[in-house]
Amino acid sequence: MSSNWTNATAPIKSISKPTGVPSLNTPSLWYYPRDGVIYSGFAGTNSSFGDAPQLPPQSMWSFKPHGSGAGNWNEVLSSTATVWSSIVRLFDGLQAWGSDHAWYLGGYASPQTYEQNSASIYARTSQ
Repeated sequence: MSSNWTNATAPIKSISKPTGVPSLNTPSLWYYPRDGVIYSGFAGTNSSFGDAPQLPPQSMWSFKPHGSGAGNWNEVLSSTATVWSSIVRLFDGLQAWGSDHAWYLGGYASPQTYEQNSASIYARTSQ
């Protein structure tokens, strides 16, 4: 920011997400400095927003800020990508990023993070 601010004076700008961008509680956000984008959508629990929040399908999205309080969303991996057949959405893991890589270590899976029943979650994560 170019000037001092307080919580009371900070300008807040809200932008909407396009259809398909998942709303998740405590999502994992990774910044990729080479392209100036933020990745999201692959970790977190179902959102508590709305009257009947549902867990969105696994997908990965990028957001490229414009610097004016807005930006562009882009779907990087759709919910139908074959990679999701071998990956379970996790929650509460440790994350780190740097250079051209990002890591998500640990975490847990539950019916709030993964669409299938809990028996298939534990079978897939214990392999």
